[in-house]
Amino acid sequence: MTIISIIDDNTSILTSLSLQFQSKGYKTITFADPVKALDYHEDKPADAYVIDMKMPKLTG
Repeated sequence: MTIISIIDDNTSILTSLSLQFQSKGYKTITFADPVKALDYHEDKPADAYVIDMKMPKLTG
């Protein structure tokens, strides 16, 4: 199954995008904190990433 990682500090956007991708049959993982996303994906890469370009701590 294709895994899409969605990284955005806006939780409404995370939820909306996740539901849209899941309705098309994709598995999603979401992160509101880009640093946590980087840590997680060091040894668990996703197949695709949707990343907000302007976030606190780190930009896309």
